[in-house]
Amino acid sequence: MKKNIIRLLCLYLLITSVEGKLLTLSDVIQLTLENNLEKQIQTTSFTINKNISTIAESGLLPSIDFSYNSSNSTSDSSTTLSTGGILSGSNSNSSTNASTISLTQTLQHITVPFYTYKKLKQRTLQEQFRLELFIEELLLESISLFFDSVRLEKNLSLLKETLNNEELHYQKIQDQYKLGVSSLIELLETKKHLNTHKKNIISTEKQLSQHTLKLNHLMGNHLDDAINVNESIELNETLHLTELLNSASTHNLSIKIANQSKILTETEAKLIFSNIYPTLSLSLDYYNTESSANSGFITASDSSGTQVSGSLIWNIFNGGQDRNKIKNIKLAKTLTLKKQEQTKKVVQKEIKSIFVDYTSSKQIFKLLKENITTQLKHVKQSEHLFETGQLSITDLQSSQLNYLESKKEYNNMMLTLKLIELRLLQLSGKLHESITSPTKNEG
Repeated sequence: MKKNIIRLLCLYLLITSVEGKLLTLSDVIQLTLENNLEKQIQTTSFTINKNISTIAESGLLPSIDFSYNSSNSTSDSSTTLSTGGILSGSNSNSSTNASTISLTQTLQHITVPFYTYKKLKQRTLQEQFRLELFIEELLLESISLFFDSVRLEKNLSLLKETLNNEELHYQKIQDQYKLGVSSLIELLETKKHLNTHKKNIISTEKQLSQHTLKLNHLMGNHLDDAINVNESIELNETLHLTELLNSASTHNLSIKIANQSKILTETEAKLIFSNIYPTLSLSLDYYNTESSANSGFITASDSSGTQVSGSLIWNIFNGGQDRNKIKNIKLAKTLTLKKQEQTKKVVQKEIKSIFVDYTSSKQIFKLLKENITTQLKHVKQSEHLFETGQLSITDLQSSQLNYLESKKEYNNMMLTLKLIELRLLQLSGKLHESITSPTKNEG
C-alpha cells in the first residue's frame, strides 16, 4: 500500500513538473511585486533619494564643532646683557593645550532652510507618486499578460477540438471519395482546412510561449519555467462613467504628479523671493586653554570662557540675477498650471473615449454570448438533418466549426472587455483596490 502511494505521488510530481506550475492571478501579483528586478531598482533608487531628503540636508539644523590643539617645546637659550654679562638657560620646557566647542547656526536668507526642507519633502512625495505609477503600470502589464494567457489556453483547447473534428471529417470525406460519393475538390478543400487548423494551433502555441516568457521575466522567475494559468476571466459590472471621472480627479497618479509639480513650483518661487532677506549667522563658543613652562616669569596659565557672536549679511544687488529668476519662476508657475489642466483633460478624455469602447464592447459581448446558444441549436438541428439524410456531411461540419468559432470569438471579446476594464480602473486610480478585492461577475 505504501509503495503504491509513493508511486502515485512520484507520478503526480512528474506530471506537475512537465506541465508546469499552476499560476493564479494572486500569484502573478505577489511574484511581480516581490521579484521584479526593475521594481526593486526603482524602489531602491526612491529609498536613496528619500534618505537624502531629510531635515539634515536643508541647513535647518545647527552644526557642532570640536577642536583640540596641543604643543610642547624644549629649548636652550643664551642672552648677552649690556654690561657684558651672559645669561644662559638650558632645557626650557613649555606646553600649551587648547580646546574649543562651537555651536553654529546659519540661516541662509533667513527663510531658505525652511523652504528647502519643505521642497525636499514635496519632491519625495512626487517621487513616491512616480514609483506608484511605475508599479501600477507594471502590474497592469502582468495582469494583462496573465488574462491573455487564460484566453489563449481556452482558445487552444477549442482549436484542438476543432482539429480533431476536422480530422474525423477528413477521414469521412476520404472514405466517401473512395466510394465515389465525394469529389476530389471536396477532399482537397477539407485537406486545406485541416492544414489551416494545424497552423492556427502552432500560432496560438507560439503566442502562449511568448506570454510565458514575458510573465517569467516580469515575475522574476527563470525564463524557461513552464507555466499553466489557472483562473477564469471575470468581468466587473459596477463601472460607471461619472464615478470613474470623480475618482480620477483625486486618485489618478498622473494627476497627482501634476498637482505636486504645481506645489513644488510655488515652493521654488518662495525660495527665490527669500533672496531679498539677509543671511543670519549665530555662533556660541566655549574655549579652554592651559599652558605651562619651567622658565620665565609666568610658569603656568589657565583660561576658559564662552563667546557669543553673530553676523548679518545682506546682499543689496547681485547683478540682476534675482530679477531674471523672478521672471522665470512666474512663467514656470503659469506653465505648471497649464500642464496640470492639460493632464486632467487628457485623463478625462481617455476615460470617456475608453468608456464608449467599453459600452459598445459589452453590447457585442452579449450578442456573442447569445450567438453561442444559437450556434449550438444550429449544430443539433444540423445533426438531426444529417441523420435523416437532408444535410450533407460538409454542411454538418461547417455548423460544428461555426459553433467552436463562436466560442473563440466570445473568449476574445471577454479578454478585450477585461483589458478595457483594467485600463479604466487604472485611470480612475482604483486598480490596486480592484485587484485586492475584485468584484466578480459571470463571464
